[in-house]
Amino acid sequence: MLLKILLIINLIPENHGKLNETEHLKSFPPLIPTILSKYLHLAKFTKIINLKYKTSNTTTNFEDALDIMCTRSMRICQNIIMEKKIIREKMCWIPINTTEKVIIEQYKKWPKEKLDDFDLTELRNYERDTAKIIIGKEPCLFYDYLNPKNKEETVESARFLHVLFFTSRYIKFDEVVDLLAHMWKKFQILNLIALIPHVSNYNNYILNYKPFVKNSRNSYGQVHIYSLNVIEQNPYLIINSVTNLNGYPLKVSIFERYPTAIKELPKILQTYPVYKKIPKTSTFYGIDGVVLSEIAYLCNFSIDIASGVENKYYGLVGRNGSIIGSLGQIIKRRIDFQANSRFLIDYGLSSFEYTYHLYFEYLGVLVLKSGRVPKWLEIFYVFLRESNLMILSSWIICCIFNAIIQKCYGVSFQDAILEMYCIALGHSQESIIISNNTSRSRRIFIGSCLIFSIISSPLLTAELTNVLTNDIWLPDINTLEEFDGTGLTIHSSVNPFINDPRHLYQKLSSKINSTWMEIRALDLMVQTKKSAALERVTDAKLKIYTQYTDENGTPLLHIIPEYPRKYFMAYIVPSGSPYLININCILKHFNEAGLDLKWSGDFTRGIVAEASRKKINSSKQAGYEALNVEDMRSACYILFPGYLISILVFVFEVICERMQVDT
Repeated sequence: MLLKILLIINLIPENHGKLNETEHLKSFPPLIPTILSKYLHLAKFTKIINLKYKTSNTTTNFEDALDIMCTRSMRICQNIIMEKKIIREKMCWIPINTTEKVIIEQYKKWPKEKLDDFDLTELRNYERDTAKIIIGKEPCLFYDYLNPKNKEETVESARFLHVLFFTSRYIKFDEVVDLLAHMWKKFQILNLIALIPHVSNYNNYILNYKPFVKNSRNSYGQVHIYSLNVIEQNPYLIINSVTNLNGYPLKVSIFERYPTAIKELPKILQTYPVYKKIPKTSTFYGIDGVVLSEIAYLCNFSIDIASGVENKYYGLVGRNGSIIGSLGQIIKRRIDFQANSRFLIDYGLSSFEYTYHLYFEYLGVLVLKSGRVPKWLEIFYVFLRESNLMILSSWIICCIFNAIIQKCYGVSFQDAILEMYCIALGHSQESIIISNNTSRSRRIFIGSCLIFSIISSPLLTAELTNVLTNDIWLPDINTLEEFDGTGLTIHSSVNPFINDPRHLYQKLSSKINSTWMEIRALDLMVQTKKSAALERVTDAKLKIYTQYTDENGTPLLHIIPEYPRKYFMAYIVPSGSPYLININCILKHFNEAGLDLKWSGDFTRGIVAEASRKKINSSKQAGYEALNVEDMRSACYILFPGYLISILVFVFEVICERMQVDT
């Protein structure tokens, strides 16, 4: 009977439980299938393979027989299914169970050999691509097999179809039911069937566990019993669909993270229909909250948000190997889905799986914005611009050239410099208007200097006005090499520089501080002014605009334009999760439709609009300040030293003059 069941099992598409993400997404039809039978119409069943498969007549043991069944019957099934599909297009009267009958007839023609006996007390395990067959005498042996030592092996094959074959004649029905429920709750093995061939009441029946069906205790989990004849006609009955979970409560971890998971909906988005059902589902807004809400709506499950401190942050792997945070909760299989998008990186762990990547983000280094230039230095920043330096250099050259020309006519060097100084300031001088020099070349030179003064004076005046009315900032850090020279540490749970052969990245990797703290890294940086942080660039720009500005709207933080890494963003589930394949399909549809960009754009615009409105209201209350003497300090810093120097020079000249008179 086991061989017959195996043949029926192989009606299930090959690798149904062991598809990797890429293969699975390629095999999905445009719409999410609701029952397994739709898989029979996928692209991989569109070819007719006219090959003949013959069984070996040297089979001498049970394992070889299973090998023949699991490796060859699926291929026969493919041929028959496709032939049936083509015939049905031409002849609609073909009965439903044609495929099953042909397969059974094919099975009867195979040579039957006597199989060796095996120890009934030993638990035997046979794994193939589609199904995992576990043979044992009593349920206690299965519990022993499912001990923590075999946990990793069990969860890796959790998406397989599991067949439990009991060889004892003294099996209690309740014990089998408890075992099936245990395998679902402990390892989330989705598709479970049990065979009890030596118990007369159940020798022609299959026990199938249905985890998403409500029972009499108002909880979930039922055992359905099917006869072999029913399964032969409808083999997909033993497969549990995850496209409709019938309100099954899924344990989900999601924590508040600005701006991807927030509690309040911006006012401009309150009329959008897609966000109205969130209070009844995920209770979180932002792209992560919306994605969780839509997945729950499409799969028809209720969200049971996990509580506790461990579920309030991403988590990390410590140096001693300990795993904390929501990452640790996933690995311990205490939650079914972690709904905060995170970087798709290799933690060196095999106890969890990433979902399909929904979008990507650049990771940037954030530092404090450089300080303001002291007021007494602001006036000199006028001449740091290239245009102003060129103007100043041009006047210096004109002064030297004018001094050389005037020297030929007996004019002193001081008078020649004073003459050009007056022209630069737009003031007249007697030597310019009334000159004994009738040289045409000098007149052309003076005229060009006057025109140059008319053009350059407004530029310098505008620069002076800008310096006096606005704050001037020191240059920001714009490269990772400049940042390395500061000696600051970087607080982050992610190290994007690790394992990079570049010397600069190795030095930056040593500056990463992954110690978990209750305070956010950005807040710590603003308070202590002695560290830096890593943040998603898109989120960082929004946070700087809405949260990290002073009362004048000046940013407190600066993003270094040199981004060290770009990461795909994904969610995580426990290894072997039965929901992963369906979640991947839904996320892929979201991505292809551009819904991720639409949702993130909605919340970005909504949050910016809220922040802009608050800034406008605060600016109206504060009002504008008029320009006063305090803002003119830079001019006074030049005027008063000039007065002091002129007084000292005047006193020196008076003393020198009196000394000459006395002599």
